[in-house]
Amino acid sequence: MIIVFGNNNVAEMLYLETQKYEEKNFAIEAFCADSEYKDKNTFCNKPLLSLDEAIKEYPPDKCNMISTVLSSVNGLRKRMFVFNRLKSLGYTLVNYISPLADVCQNVKMGENNIIFSFSRIGLGVKLGNANILWNGVILDHDANIGDGNFFAGGCKTAGLVNIGNSCWIGINSTIIEGISIADETLIGAGSVIINNTQKYTTYVGNPARAISTHIEEGIKF
Repeated sequence: MIIVFGNNNVAEMLYLETQKYEEKNFAIEAFCADSEYKDKNTFCNKPLLSLDEAIKEYPPDKCNMISTVLSSVNGLRKRMFVFNRLKSLGYTLVNYISPLADVCQNVKMGENNIIFSFSRIGLGVKLGNANILWNGVILDHDANIGDGNFFAGGCKTAGLVNIGNSCWIGINSTIIEGISIADETLIGAGSVIINNTQKYTTYVGNPARAISTHIEEGIKF
């Protein structure tokens, strides 16, 4: 039994995928959110509870959770805050891997990763916690991925890439082989990264160039 933390488009897509492919081993029972974000009583025709209600009705010894949170302010920092809070409450945070994703057998993966359809994770990849891979993402061989990153649809990394924590990798962007992406890097749509990045910096273009920093405010959506 699985409870989804979040009532956003990631949560909706996750639910629709599990229904479309009739994934009986990933049965979503309900959704929950912090009380200030609970604006109705149902979501995707399932109960929508406050977190306090969910803890009472679905305690951690009886169900698992998965978080889909992407906040509009300090979005990826907030994602890791929620991950750690749910862990501290005693919940096991599960991974979702679409049956249409291609994940090599020797991939090492943490918790609360969401991998949507047609994504591919190559040989020897290490994937941390709370990452989201939208449709059609490619992580090539021996990539080392940290925690709380968002990979938009169609983005590609070559082999031996290192990506830190809380990064946003834009739609259809490309990272060439052996590049290191620093914590909280934001890569714009269609960008091609050919050099290592700096922390808290936004990159756009082909080849990509730094255009701004977001040290205090973090990545906003």
